Amino acid sequence: MLHVLLLTLAVLTPPAEPSDLPLEHAWSVSLEAWQTGQGIVSVHAVSDLLLVEDSGHRVTAFDRATGESRWLVALGQALAQVPGFAMGHITLTTREHVTVVSEASGERLYEQRLSTEMAAAPIAGESLVFEPTHFEGTLFAYGLKSGVLSWRYRIKSGFAGQAVYIPSSKESRVVIPGTDGWLRAIPATLKVPVKLLWSLDVGLPVGASVTQGDTLFMSTRRNTMVAVDCVSGAYRWTSSLGEMPLGGPVPVGELLLVGTEEDLLALRASDGQVAWRTGDRELPLAAVPGLVICQLASGRIVGRRTADGSRVDVPAGSRVLSTGPFLVDWSDGRRLSVARSTH
Repeated sequence: MLHVLLLTLAVLTPPAEPSDLPLEHAWSVSLEAWQTGQGIVSVHAVSDLLLVEDSGHRVTAFDRATGESRWLVALGQALAQVPGFAMGHITLTTREHVTVVSEASGERLYEQRLSTEMAAAPIAGESLVFEPTHFEGTLFAYGLKSGVLSWRYRIKSGFAGQAVYIPSSKESRVVIPGTDGWLRAIPATLKVPVKLLWSLDVGLPVGASVTQGDTLFMSTRRNTMVAVDCVSGAYRWTSSLGEMPLGGPVPVGELLLVGTEEDLLALRASDGQVAWRTGDRELPLAAVPGLVICQLASGRIVGRRTADGSRVDVPAGSRVLSTGPFLVDWSDGRRLSVARSTH
């Protein structure tokens, strides 16, 4: 395959892991291009894949469980937004283009030059590509196959975060946070939207939101964490954090981890109740069953056991992410190292 011809794969021997950590080495990989000046720029977890962007403006997809390289897409420019994902479609956005590829094969399904600056990451649903723009707070919808503009919808504010696509047998929708603190659900159909499906005043988001099924979890500038039913537009729960959150929630099992200006809290995803707290300013970076990786105000990286919040030393850097039971580290910019939770 093309990526096999372009890149040389080398599996590296992992360092020994401390025995008290609920982690075991899964795989490591270094590509020749990463060693010759075209290091890793960003890594993103999308479904069962890890998307690795290098400084040569290429995105390589790896199987998160095995490290097998699946496909490679050359973009020509750096990613300007985090990749969007819905319905098996991955949306890759640079300053000038939106490209939609197949999750399974990397085949280009849609590519279009941008006519205006994106305000948030575009996302591709079943038949439309949705682009939130800075142009008068307008959401543009283009045909996935045709590339033709289907409709545009102007909201009452700008966009303050990534679009979330919620499929439904009745009426699929795109949910987008606004700069006025409102969440809005727009019909994701070929027909021109006449009105919103619902809107909810939740507050400005802090960091990225997280979805589990039809529920969206978000940290807000109102010092709260909220859980919203994306079908009905109603709160499932709201929880006061006490202080301003440092970022969005990091999910692990039945918990949501969030750092504030004075604390690290573990909230139950079911009802928003606090399971434990540390009393220290820490930003959770990634979490797998049994362990959460946090960054202290000093920059030091530490681990917390998800069972009770107790601290443990971890051999990880600050460039980490989690995807299911796998912890991914690319701190040296030249190698992707993946560990599996044994919890």
